[in-house]
Amino acid sequence: MTAVALFYWNGSAYVASSGGPRMINTPVASVGNGADTTEDTLQTFSIPAGTLRTVGDRLRIVAGGTYGATTDSKTVRIRIAGVAYAVLTATVAAAISWRSTLDVVKTGSNTQIGTALGGSHTVTAQSQNVVGSLTDTGALSLTVTGQNNTNSVAGSVVCNYLSVEYVPA
Repeated sequence: MTAVALFYWNGSAYVASSGGPRMINTPVASVGNGADTTEDTLQTFSIPAGTLRTVGDRLRIVAGGTYGATTDSKTVRIRIAGVAYAVLTATVAAAISWRSTLDVVKTGSNTQIGTALGGSHTVTAQSQNVVGSLTDTGALSLTVTGQNNTNSVAGSVVCNYLSVEYVPA
């Protein structure tokens, strides 16, 4: 039997691994939207260049937080290189938790497919499929945004956590 070396990104270099998923980001602090109706950045992370090296390599991104207790229309987006890969919308009257999960899989040179699923305990789950054209060789910006579409209420959308895992093919 031939041994296969797997590698993961440790934040500064690829290192040998016994395989399996590897967390590639650091813990984040809770951040809420500003007192405006624009899309505000809640979390950011730079996905290292060359992370999606092999067809079948995957990024598993999970973000979650809370909606404020207003009946305003609120939107959470997970963007990679500026493109919204996951969009979660809600109009809720109570303070509740939300969560969005995004899987992005390399299918070829500079091409990916992805599936996003998000929701909360009072909002129907929302899903979407995406086709990406992210550059394999460059670092990719990952951004979680929050927006109160109705009123200028700060903290209407808060992101409490963001995890980014690299899963080798």
